[in-house]
Parts: sequence; structure tokens; C-alpha cells
Amino acid sequence: MSERLERLREELAGHGLDAFLSFDAVTNAYLSGFTGSTSVVIVAADRAILVTDFRYREQARGEVKDFDVHEVSDSYMRGVCAGLSDIGARNVAFEPERMTFKSYQDVRDRLTTVEFVAAQDLVSKLRACKDRAEQDNIRRAAAIASSVMCEIPAIIRAGISERELAAEIEYLIRKNGADGPAFEALVLFGERSSLPHGKPSDRCLEDGDIVLVDIGAKSNGYNSDLTRTWVYRRISRIRAKEVYEIVKSAQKAALDFLKAGVWCAELDAEARSIIRESGYSDNFGHGLGHGVGLEVHESPRISAQSTDKIQENMVVTIEPGIYLPGEGGVRIEDLVLVTATGCEVLTEVDKTFTVI
Repeated sequence: MSERLERLREELAGHGLDAFLSFDAVTNAYLSGFTGSTSVVIVAADRAILVTDFRYREQARGEVKDFDVHEVSDSYMRGVCAGLSDIGARNVAFEPERMTFKSYQDVRDRLTTVEFVAAQDLVSKLRACKDRAEQDNIRRAAAIASSVMCEIPAIIRAGISERELAAEIEYLIRKNGADGPAFEALVLFGERSSLPHGKPSDRCLEDGDIVLVDIGAKSNGYNSDLTRTWVYRRISRIRAKEVYEIVKSAQKAALDFLKAGVWCAELDAEARSIIRESGYSDNFGHGLGHGVGLEVHESPRISAQSTDKIQENMVVTIEPGIYLPGEGGVRIEDLVLVTATGCEVLTEVDKTFTVI
């Protein structure tokens, strides 16, 4: 954690700021190691303070190093103001996308001599490149998700509903050693597979259905993300294999192009051009991918509009898809670690077009 604090302090010094303030649980876990649901973090040039309450006293003692732990008995805001006053901060940065307007108003109104400066993605950008410990946690989460994905063809059966299969998958994720699912398992059958982020329903599996499954596991706070698409028992949709192979080719093009130094918009274009040239440009409406770490969706964003650049040690998804309303959809998604010369795929699950 000390290295993360030093990187943040360098950013603060470079912008002439005295301190950083965060009410966000994910940010606070990244900086301090504290995994409780409620806390406030204050980081200054020579001090770091974690504000929490009695419920987390023992937990904070076990998890937090390099921070002074301040326990409050009533008002968190009182503890925040006391901490900022104690370090004599005058210019305090916060991430506006991670602080509620009420929290901002409360602390601003109580500390009228302090200037609060909105610093967009200040810590979020630092989180984009993963250190070795983070990579190890993500590798384990990816391995669990991959293992579960490989089990799905054996447990799937005619008549099972999307909701039932999702529940069985989430059980397997925990059974295989995860803290839990990274997100609610996305299971879609037949024509419902054209919904990029559809939720499982009572729709039951029938012969000829496309089966799209998007899952992730969580390990020590870090996430994975993985999607595979199959056809059940027989090919009833004449375009299913054609569309699958286009999506697979688009993903391969992106994986071959991916390395440190490329722009995210250029990476998106590599995959999108194949889908466009195949006549399906209107059926791929989301970005190519996103960063994964303490959150399932974090920096960088890989899309046509992104201004981010790929850096070594980022962990990102590559997930092109084609979605045909009323017919079904195909998405193939892998989680990869960026290296200086390319990438390492962390979710090793067969991508051959398969009728299961």
C-alpha cells in the first residue's frame, strides 16, 4: 500500500494540492487495504488517516497499515473535519464521480476555509495498471471463472430456465473457491441472447437455442469477466455459425493488435472494422472492452470514443459481439493482461463454435 500512497502523493504535489479525500469504499480499499463497507480516507504529504467506526475496529487493526485509524462514535463528518483540520489542509482533492453531492456539501459547509478541488479520475487512473499482488488475485478469479465456464456444457439440460442455470453457475463459482460472483451471472437463451446486458428470466432452454453466458468470479476483492456462446443440440438459426465466426475473427484481430502503447480507440477499430465489413456494424453497439480490477468496469474504457492509451500491466476485457433482435446474439469475451509486446489471455476456455 505504501507504493500506492507515494504515487498518489506525487500526483497531489504535482497539482499543488495538500490532501486527498475519499468516501468511496473501493478507492479506500485500494489505498489502505481496508475492506469494510463504511470509511473515509484522507491522504496528505506526510500522513494518511482512515476514519471508521466501532463495527470495524478489529477489522481495521488487521487490514490497515501506513494509516492512522480514527474511530468515530457518532458523526463521520465530524471525524473527517477533525482529520482535515489536524493536518492543516487548505487545498483538498476529491473524485467528483465517487462522492455524493450531499457529502461534498456537508464537508464544504463545515470547513469554509478549505478549497475542495474536483480531480477527475485521480485515483481511478492510478488503479488502471495492476501490481503483482493485484495480478495474482485477478489470475485466481479468472481461473475460477474459466473452470466454471468449462463445466456449463455438462450441467445444461433441456427445460432449464435462464434463472435456474444462473443460480447453479453462481453456486459453482463459490464452490470452486471464489469469494462470490463478480456480478449476477448473465444467462440468455434463444432470441433473448440479443440483449447485451439482459437479465436471466424464466425462459426455458429449447433445442436450437443460442446460449450466451457471461460470468465473473471475485477473489480477495478482485474480479474476472468472461463470456462464451454456444448452440444447444442443433443449429436452428442459419446465421448462428456465420455470426460466431465473424465475432471470433474480430476478437482475434484485437488480441493480435493489443499491446502497451496503442490507443484504446484504435484497438476498438481493429475489431469493429471486421464486423463492419461483414455487414453487421449496426449490430455491435457497445465498446470493445474495459478495465477489470476491484471493480468489474473500471479504467481504461476501450471504445471508439475513448481517449485512453493501453499501458503495460493493465487488465482488460476484449468482448466484441453481434446482436440480432428477434434472432439472438453472439459475444466472445476474454480477460487479458497487457504486456510490453502483446497480451496474456487469463481466461483459457475453448472458443471453437460448438453445439452442446
